[in-house]
Amino acid sequence: MATARTRHARRSPDAHKGLTDVVLETVQSVHGSTTFTRGELIRFVEEAIADGSTHEVDAGSGTNAVTVQTIHATKGLEYPIVILANMNAGRFPSTGGGGSDLTYADPIGLRQRTVYSEAAHGVPHVYDDWRTDVLTACLPRDYDEERRLLYVAITRAERHLVLAGGADPNAFLASLPVDVETVDPDLSAVEPEPDGRSTFAVDVPEPDGPARYSPHAFIDDAVFEGNVGGRGTAYGSAVHEFAERYVRDGPAEGPEPDGRDESNVKALIDSLDGETRAEIDAFLPLTVDGERMTVGGVIDLLHLTADRAEVVDYKTDLTRRAESEYRKQLSVYYHVVDGVHPDRSVSASIFYTHDGERRTIDPLSEAELRDLV
Repeated sequence: MATARTRHARRSPDAHKGLTDVVLETVQSVHGSTTFTRGELIRFVEEAIADGSTHEVDAGSGTNAVTVQTIHATKGLEYPIVILANMNAGRFPSTGGGGSDLTYADPIGLRQRTVYSEAAHGVPHVYDDWRTDVLTACLPRDYDEERRLLYVAITRAERHLVLAGGADPNAFLASLPVDVETVDPDLSAVEPEPDGRSTFAVDVPEPDGPARYSPHAFIDDAVFEGNVGGRGTAYGSAVHEFAERYVRDGPAEGPEPDGRDESNVKALIDSLDGETRAEIDAFLPLTVDGERMTVGGVIDLLHLTADRAEVVDYKTDLTRRAESEYRKQLSVYYHVVDGVHPDRSVSASIFYTHDGERRTIDPLSEAELRDLV
């Protein structure tokens, strides 16, 4: 098992607590904002340690850092210093407008879009107020909304607000009753001053044993180009999460399905007469050109009876276009289960959750899998 060690110096108890909070919040945010199941999240951490990869994390507020984000994302937040860049003419805020019969816009005030007159032909007529039309046509459509966004951005500053523009500042910046300072920015590299805090680092040893691959590495992504009937990874993750919980907790305490896909999964599991297991790790050892390696993944559902072992993989696709590629993934699981249960008849199938169709695949041989590697 891979191990990790932390280098640290002069850490106070509060510093240790802060580091723990960062790791905990990072793991929770990854699990909450991605399509990972619990098992996939654990494997994500294990594989990152095994291959030495790194991932950017947000250490939270209170750190000596710069946060770059949209104004919409800052609502409800505050920062000691806020910098609004690109305050240039025609950029932000722009000069916007709109149009009902009675309109109000900041630079032109309250205006009437129509004029009633009896001067023409001796009868009342309604005319467009061309003066108002000209003024409002000069204002972009999102004028009021952008002014509100500007207000949100300005009020995020706790102590300092910096407005930055180029040679052609917008009307808002030009009309401020302050002296505008011209600055020639220094774009040279800046070395941060040491702040007495050590950097969290992990020593990752070279993994012992064979190289590891995922069956998904063998799938040709070209098959997913265009409209293949996919409904997004978040949707697929939700269906897989339901299936795992239903097997784990059983019909009595398991969750109730929210839609057609989950109902079809529930019906499939309820129809199986033997033992069911969910989210099973599966590793197939292979030797390719004298190099030992493993191809590993997760079996969605394993159904065991006295004489059968059935591998089931859930797919939420609305079409069958990717089935030939999914066959590669199922072939790995087939050979793993066949090696673990040599006394049982082994099969592998894809269960399309949208319509409840279950399609048995003809697995590739281990030789064919080695060729894929």
